Amino acid sequence: MFMQGINDVRYYLNGIQLTKDGYINATNGHCLYRGKDETMKGLSSDITIAIDGKIPARAETAVLHFVDKESGYLSFEDSSGHELEISKAKRRPVRRFFDVLEGKYPELDRVIPKTDPQPISDIGVNAEYMGLVGNIAKAMGCRSPVVKFSFRDQHSVIEADIISPFHTAKAYIMPARV
Repeated sequence: MFMQGINDVRYYLNGIQLTKDGYINATNGHCLYRGKDETMKGLSSDITIAIDGKIPARAETAVLHFVDKESGYLSFEDSSGHELEISKAKRRPVRRFFDVLEGKYPELDRVIPKTDPQPISDIGVNAEYMGLVGNIAKAMGCRSPVVKFSFRDQHSVIEADIISPFHTAKAYIMPARV
């Protein structure tokens, strides 16, 4: 996942949060990805998982399989609904194992803006985080990604609506001091 923490001492940031409301969240503490996934609505409670390995680029759907309360694996399907295989010759399915992380995931509703956008003259942004927004849009299947940015003021989170015909996603980026 593009915006999750990597080797962060706040171990719960090293995973992605799946919510019973149907959201997938990932944050490193400076930027946040939030995507809508209706299939997550079947969860009985919010969980945070750390996935071992990368999600294949050609995966359209990921299916959770729990081995026990603390671990499981993901299987993946392509856009035709066929299970992804490591190679056509070996006919072995692609799997990524995960662990359920304990701990309180950040209160994301405190970060997501509730006020209307305002015009501003200038704002500082970490260029790497802007690049992540473009990478997310491409991973969502957009050939020529379009992102709508909304600003509140120079010290408030920047909201990025990633426009895709296939998925609904937003990214939130903390501004940088200039």
